[in-house]
Amino acid sequence: MKTASRRSSGSPLDVAEGVNYFKKQLGTNGKIILYGHSGGGVTMSFYQAVAENGPAVCQGTNKLVQCGNDLKGLTPAHGVILSDGHPGNPILRLRSVNPAIIDEHTGRVDPKLDPFSVKNGFDPNGPSQYSEAFKKAYFTAQSARMNRLIDVALRQLKIIEAGKDVYSDDAPFNIIGFDNARLLSLDSSIRHTTVQPEKLLKNDATVVKQLVESVSPPRPELAKLNRTFGEGARGGLTIRSFLSSNAIRSTNSMDEKQIDLCSTNNSTPCMLQSVTVPLLAVAHQASFSESDPGSRVQLLELKEHRQRLHRRRRLDDQHRRLHQLRETRVGICQRKKELFRLYGKVDQREVLKWQIYDSQFSRLDHITGTAR
Repeated sequence: MKTASRRSSGSPLDVAEGVNYFKKQLGTNGKIILYGHSGGGVTMSFYQAVAENGPAVCQGTNKLVQCGNDLKGLTPAHGVILSDGHPGNPILRLRSVNPAIIDEHTGRVDPKLDPFSVKNGFDPNGPSQYSEAFKKAYFTAQSARMNRLIDVALRQLKIIEAGKDVYSDDAPFNIIGFDNARLLSLDSSIRHTTVQPEKLLKNDATVVKQLVESVSPPRPELAKLNRTFGEGARGGLTIRSFLSSNAIRSTNSMDEKQIDLCSTNNSTPCMLQSVTVPLLAVAHQASFSESDPGSRVQLLELKEHRQRLHRRRRLDDQHRRLHQLRETRVGICQRKKELFRLYGKVDQREVLKWQIYDSQFSRLDHITGTAR
């Protein structure tokens, strides 16, 4: 049921062709930087994570679709640039699926969850205003519907792989209202600023640090797009394309702590946790996917990851220095014993020197909690 997909495995192999080409052109001293714009950010993050860690990073029982072992031996790049890189299609779809649809065949809607109902706060002519109670119920219901769709798709895939379906490889998987029901694209008050003050490049070329407001306007036209096949149903999916590139497990669509970021391999914040090379991420704040907090959480995940690596390296350096000092201390003690053995006594200046050394090491032991 957790089989490899050509859609998820193919992208890193495509990137590998380019990396290997430039490696030959630049030689052993050349530096290769991966550049990913928008969804390309997911591709580049995926590639670099696998190149640094091997296929194990995209395999495991928690994955809806696992990658194949054909991803072994990829050449790591020396850095990654994400330009408007979004968190991945699965997270975008999770926050875009219409949870009001309770019948997958007829498209019947639960009026209490309908985002396009004026009674619930929808404004067809401008920014909508939803209550906190509605938003809470909506985000939970989005996760619930996504989880139901995943369960249906996994059952159907099991039937296909058992040879009991009319198709032997894949099957259509059309989802009514799967896209264009994003509350943050309707209600401008939802996650409309950066989490913390960030550097902003202004039109006059000055740089200020502030909470950066999104300039993405409300899009009430999503009410019509949500019910189309080309936009709302993404032009039609298949079982495998849904599971590999559009599905993710969660319990709340807007709370990153309640999203299983690594249940899919199409996840920038998941893959960045396994990337160690320098990274530059730029968010231009004009796209719904950039005002989407998923784009910011990937930066926060990365920042925390870098801080952990820095702390780990700093502690390693401290431990090495401490070990060297202790070796020095052992040598000093041995020298002191040798002097007593040879001369039976030492000069008072030597005694003072040993007292200074002992006091320094005693303070070191006290700071590090090491018993003498």
